[in-house]
Amino acid sequence: MIFGRKFHLQTDHAPLLRIFGSLKAIPVNTANRLQRWALTLLLYDFVIEHVPTHKFGHADVLSRLIDNHAKPEEDYVIACLILEEDIRVVERDSQSDPKLQKVYRYLQDGWPQKCTIADAELLRYHGCQESLSTVDGCILFGERLVIPEKHRGRCLRQLHQGHPGIKLKKAIARSVVYWLSLDDEIVAYVNSCKHCASVVKSPPHSPPVPWPKPTGPWKRVHIDYAGPIDRDYFLLAVDAYSKWTEIVQTRRITSAATISILRSLFARLGMPEVVVSDNPTNN
Repeated sequence: MIFGRKFHLQTDHAPLLRIFGSLKAIPVNTANRLQRWALTLLLYDFVIEHVPTHKFGHADVLSRLIDNHAKPEEDYVIACLILEEDIRVVERDSQSDPKLQKVYRYLQDGWPQKCTIADAELLRYHGCQESLSTVDGCILFGERLVIPEKHRGRCLRQLHQGHPGIKLKKAIARSVVYWLSLDDEIVAYVNSCKHCASVVKSPPHSPPVPWPKPTGPWKRVHIDYAGPIDRDYFLLAVDAYSKWTEIVQTRRITSAATISILRSLFARLGMPEVVVSDNPTNN
């Protein structure tokens, strides 16, 4: 009933707000249970909020009324993933990737002088060399695995499961994988997803541009009709400088009637330099 709908998730456990209510990624060394919960909750659109325990009886009563029930262990296996094969594939393809092969060799033998590196991508790796290391034939950026170009599309597809959006997808990716153009490729991937495009917010409208303030009274006059009210119309003429308003009642809103009313106004108040209207099509 809640899948695909935005809902409010209430809890009396305040630390959960920082764990699941933040767009920041959960650290890789977090307990496996929290990792599983975070991945499950990615499928839902919710806002988490804290409710004090003394005001949370309608939900807390469900646990207090149960006398005997089997409690599971704190951490137990619900799924088994064989990662060894994937790591070996990343190791093999890292050694065959022309750019990562050079980075790996530089990390083992030492980086050359910056001025001797002509490749722009290698220069970027040179700039973050202090964060790079090697483990079992793979390259790590901090605690994140550097992905060869061959497997980046697969990583993007896996990160996009559940359609988490650009910000959350970046946060998840920044905790586990790395390559130089990761952020840009995430943005492009999400923007090309038709499901994400169907629920994305409309872009902000352009801010309104105000009319320039005239230099004196009755320089620019704005006119428009209001009504009908009891079969009568009212021509409004507003001076843009002083906000002085003239209101004339009429039964007809034809061009001839409008010209007649404006002639009377201009005869009393003077001829304005500019008259602004919404370009009506009255005959």
